[in-house]
Amino acid sequence: MVMLLPLLISLFNCSSQDKKISEYVFIKDTLKNGLILVKGLIIDGKKEGLWNEYNNDGTLFVTECYKGNKLNGQYVAYREYGWIFTIGQYKDDLKEGAWITFNKYPSDTLFKRYYSKGKKVGIWEEYDDHNGRLRLRLRYGLNEKEEVLVDNRLPVPN
Repeated sequence: MVMLLPLLISLFNCSSQDKKISEYVFIKDTLKNGLILVKGLIIDGKKEGLWNEYNNDGTLFVTECYKGNKLNGQYVAYREYGWIFTIGQYKDDLKEGAWITFNKYPSDTLFKRYYSKGKKVGIWEEYDDHNGRLRLRLRYGLNEKEEVLVDNRLPVPN
């Protein structure tokens, strides 16, 4: 029960539980060596709440939230050492709001991307993974029309 407490706390932060539960299953898929690959909760045949996926070495790879079998809420992908690689939000299975991808360290941004109902919107930025310099800035308008605002990428030789 001690190990389930953090999961249950996260579950209620991740998904509303205002309906009657008729069946629930705690999913835990493991490797032969006992390391967990996936764990989450299925309620009435649908993924609900916090789901975690793990690398083969047992380190956390992805956390995501479900409501009614659809991605809803925060999504976080991790690098080695538990550092965040990508963070974003889902709403009704579609990307929503800011999605940030980090370089080797969490203080070094690699990409900033924005979505509305799964479509590209707003200003997107890409930074050089060696020096952090802005490489590309794009604007997405109606129907995901792309406009290049800044392009500092090196030209590709012929």
